[in-house]
Amino acid sequence: MKAVIVTGGKQYTVAEGDVVFVEKLGAEAEATVKFDQVLAVLDGENTKIGAPTVEGASVEAKVVKNGKGKK
Repeated sequence: MKAVIVTGGKQYTVAEGDVVFVEKLGAEAEATVKFDQVLAVLDGENTKIGAPTVEGASVEAKVVKNGKGKK
């Protein structure tokens, strides 16, 4: 299953087990965060597209570490 989420003004396609670099999250390492702005849920034949978001959908993630990207 995949989902398209919005955070920090950007859209990300995520799936279980993915590691994604997200800007401006504001959470400490090892914290669990919940993303409520889910634009789409992709599950084979059961695809849900939001208008603008999918009602009741959310994605939970664990913060691995905080840092800055390369310049």
